[in-house]
Amino acid sequence: MSLSAEQVAAYHRRGFLVEDNVFTADEVAELSDAVFAAIDLDATTSARGVDEVVHILEITPLHEAFARLACEPRLLARVAALIGDNVQLHHSKICAQPPVPDAGGFGWHQDFSFNPHTNTDMLTIMVMLDDAGLDNGCMLMIPGAHERGPLRHTIDGWHQVGCTDPTQWSDESVHVPITPRAGGISIHHCLMLHGTGPNITGAPRRGLTFHYRAGDAYQLAGEVFSDTGWQLLGERQDRIRCTLDRIELPRRHSWERVLGTANGPAAAAQRGRHALALERCVKSGEGFDSRAFALAGLHREQSAGAF
Repeated sequence: MSLSAEQVAAYHRRGFLVEDNVFTADEVAELSDAVFAAIDLDATTSARGVDEVVHILEITPLHEAFARLACEPRLLARVAALIGDNVQLHHSKICAQPPVPDAGGFGWHQDFSFNPHTNTDMLTIMVMLDDAGLDNGCMLMIPGAHERGPLRHTIDGWHQVGCTDPTQWSDESVHVPITPRAGGISIHHCLMLHGTGPNITGAPRRGLTFHYRAGDAYQLAGEVFSDTGWQLLGERQDRIRCTLDRIELPRRHSWERVLGTANGPAAAAQRGRHALALERCVKSGEGFDSRAFALAGLHREQSAGAF
């Protein structure tokens, strides 16, 4: 259920892992049903256009299947093997290529630039609902790029959705396609430089994505989502760990607060409004079903975030 020593070493060396057959076909079908029940992808794509990958944020409060998946032991065992056994969720989302030929894609970037923390023990797991390949716009990564540290994602101090130094990703010979099949997963470091090509064929390419952080990683800037700070492993701590000498805190018009400054109550803002309710579902023993969601006030609430 966890990772082998060889897989852990490969992750730290390359900055990513790909594993197939983590979930069964029946489990993938159940998750696909939950997507159809909770999220109107067609309407979202129509509203936002087809120029980029569609991201629907804060999915754990939308459906119990997504909440169960976020704390699925098969995922958490892998997370713990890579960043330790005190783990919180930072946020959740669905990433879907528009089902339109030659549409979609997303620029080269590091996830860390969107939500800088005091350390980089943070990673992302994508659970694939469809086979991913170059023909339908799989992710591309550069092995070892996470060792470069935080890269520039700003113009005149304002955050951009992509890395603004093209020399970091312009050499296509080092791009590696990330191609898990449906039921497989990819895991990548928060500093991994990655992007997504267009959906050449228009075939579906959907992934349920969970961004995890070590419990002592303290957020310094960016969005605090409704499920940010959900304690999944270990106990909440009263200390943080700082491993970076210098961290750029970029500005972005959509960010309501810059944490750790006079612009916002940093301590209170480390946990989103749904994180405690999700934790109560676990501790109550009720688990995640429609009744527990209703009691927690979580059922079918529309996600507040999309980009």
